[in-house]
Amino acid sequence: MLVAMALVSGGVVLASTHRLEPALVAVLDLLLAAGLLRLAGTPSLAELAIVAGLVPLRRLARVGLSAGRRARPRMDRGQAP
Repeated sequence: MLVAMALVSGGVVLASTHRLEPALVAVLDLLLAAGLLRLAGTPSLAELAIVAGLVPLRRLARVGLSAGRRARPRMDRGQAP
């Protein structure tokens, strides 16, 4: 249920901003928060591994998206690509 809500939230962010980076960041942040909430109970080793895997995935996605944004040349208005 929380995963579906995170994906819907990411879709809303994507629809409103028309940019992938903030939508992906929103989804990964919500999934991380959901995983941390699940750990508040009695965590199993599998749940701990899932949350621990989300942290580097989130960081990697953020670094990759920001590197891709820096690599694209900026075009002035009125110039053809």
